[in-house]
Amino acid sequence: MLVVYIVRRHYPAALQARSHPAPYGVTAGFATTVANAAGPVMNLYLLSKRLPKEQFIATGAWFFFVINLCKLPIYASHHLIGTRSLLFDAILVPIVLAGAVAGRWLVDRISPGLFELLVGVLTAASTLLLFL
Repeated sequence: MLVVYIVRRHYPAALQARSHPAPYGVTAGFATTVANAAGPVMNLYLLSKRLPKEQFIATGAWFFFVINLCKLPIYASHHLIGTRSLLFDAILVPIVLAGAVAGRWLVDRISPGLFELLVGVLTAASTLLLFL
């Protein structure tokens, strides 16, 4: 999918077919179910939609919020949520909030082109790391 995105971005006439959300959805659903690894797939889909950076971030945040809410009953039924995991989550709340504030500050200061480049590079890096 990354190669298709890059080709479409640099040679629009080469692949004129519109990107269809179904392959992205199936791949993201599978990846998030088996490994919580749908980030790269979702990033590529959102890049293909050419959303403004604020909409890109908000759409991704809502997508993963809803997906993770849907997974809660399954995790609970398999006893994967307990005192230890909730305590760990509580410890991470300040770090998550700091990351959100820092991310908001950074997004306001980078150009859309640099944002797209960073998302592409970080998506490629995270994809490679998933295979290691």
